[in-house]
Amino acid sequence: MQQLSPLDAAFVAFETEGAPLHVAAVLILEDPAKKKRSSSEVFAMIERLVAQRVHLVPVMRQRIIQAPLGAAPPVRVDDPDFSLDNHLTRAALPEPGGLAALESYVGRIMSRPMFLDRPLWEMLFIEGLEDGRYALMARFHHAVLDGISGAHILSEFFDLAEEPREVTPPAPWHPAPVPSQQDLLSGAGAAWVRQPLTILEAIARTATSIIKAIEYNQKLGKATKPTSILAAPKTSINGTISAQRIYAAVDLPYGEVKRVGKLLKHSVTDIVLGVTAGALIKLFAARGEAIPSDLVAMVPVSTRPASEVGSLGNQISTMIVNLATTEHDVGKRLDKIGRSAHAAKEQDGVVGSQMVVDLTRILPPVVANLVTRGAQNAKLFDHVPPVSNVLVSSVPGPDFALWCGGLRIERIRPVGPIAATIGLNITALRYQDSISLGFLGCHRLVPDLSDFAQFVEGAFLELQHAADASTAP
Repeated sequence: MQQLSPLDAAFVAFETEGAPLHVAAVLILEDPAKKKRSSSEVFAMIERLVAQRVHLVPVMRQRIIQAPLGAAPPVRVDDPDFSLDNHLTRAALPEPGGLAALESYVGRIMSRPMFLDRPLWEMLFIEGLEDGRYALMARFHHAVLDGISGAHILSEFFDLAEEPREVTPPAPWHPAPVPSQQDLLSGAGAAWVRQPLTILEAIARTATSIIKAIEYNQKLGKATKPTSILAAPKTSINGTISAQRIYAAVDLPYGEVKRVGKLLKHSVTDIVLGVTAGALIKLFAARGEAIPSDLVAMVPVSTRPASEVGSLGNQISTMIVNLATTEHDVGKRLDKIGRSAHAAKEQDGVVGSQMVVDLTRILPPVVANLVTRGAQNAKLFDHVPPVSNVLVSSVPGPDFALWCGGLRIERIRPVGPIAATIGLNITALRYQDSISLGFLGCHRLVPDLSDFAQFVEGAFLELQHAADASTAP
């Protein structure tokens, strides 16, 4: 029995039926065999691989249990009813099985909640893609992992060559007994006795962090100050999240992204944020919606030290970045975005990432859940300003080819979460010579997600022109 960290517990507490908090990766797979194998044969290869390696990630055979009314912190325990058949399933796309059909299917899967009565993950083997390809969608609850730990989990099922590597066979598995409610309460006694002091300490640290941020900002000039958490304007992509999700993705050539970044003197993350800003400008223009002030992005940042790269759970902080969408010059807009991101990173270094964890300690999970559900049911998020307009994250990936169960991984499409007032998530992942941008949207707030995907390509083209112009005599 392992108690969840405050941050992991928060991802359970803040989830509602209409806003499930899970993430995913979609692998596009190609069978390298000259004589193509049947889909049943290929599925058997994947099934054998997962069965042989699931023991390498213990959390995949564990589930989360909670005491009634949140009387004890949630814990992770072995699932005595674990069966791979409940987590690895098959699906087929309708002909002709194009990427649009796959994206539509991913959106439907991301609309489904995951339940705490079993381990919080699933893999769907998807057949019927055009050109005889397959897809494998791996979905995990955010309470289990963040972007970095998620990459670690998936890497256990990847290989560097077509022939799967040998792994140590699993020992006979004997799940520990599931603790009773009495066990949970008695084990949590000491924690709850200390809870008032824990809350007070968290409040004190949060207040200290806020004071540090204020003092730090006062020393800076107006142009270099970090963006305020109150700066995001209310837009049509912000509001109460519906239960229906839609998904789209775009691939950008990594070499070209690097070239543009080098010429404009910006990082790959800055380019992703610049593309996001340009696409949002086009989206609101197409909607005929005027936005009076700059849009704001929330950017998760990993706080995981190098010594804990293989550990699971969530270790993240967040930055608020101004997207400079009122600036019409593409190059100047990117410069403003870069300065805002740099200022946010500097402030995070001063304030520290502990503030995010402390905020989850101040509000007990059961109270957080009641507040979130109440706000969701009353559509309160339609009437309050958003903390940010869009969520943008960038996850590092390998620049070399990977294999899964004897199949070559052609592409990896990331899928991030949306929640509360933010109806659009953009997650970037590099794999080999391309960067995949995955877009998950609330169908109520962003029904035109496919248009947004096209606007992203147009926004990148504008950055390419700006980069080329910077070298012109």
